[in-house]
Amino acid sequence: MRHMYVEFLIFWFSDEAEKWEKITYAGIATCTVYTIYNLYKGNLTHPRYYEEPPKSYRIHKKDFPWGPDPLIEHIKEEEVKKHR
Repeated sequence: MRHMYVEFLIFWFSDEAEKWEKITYAGIATCTVYTIYNLYKGNLTHPRYYEEPPKSYRIHKKDFPWGPDPLIEHIKEEEVKKHR
């Protein structure tokens, strides 16, 4: 009984192996044809994109109402004075 089961498995695995071998070759052929089609349909060069100039992030250049330093630096100065 065991011998028949082993023969069945060998037959089944060989059948599956042949099936997947055919699927693999079909996939390789399909991918190759599709690649050749994409290469020669006219898009041989990589498109060049226009690089936009850097955006202005509205950098605040005027003095703040509470003085020339930003608020965070002003707070940091007060903390330094407290710890002295």
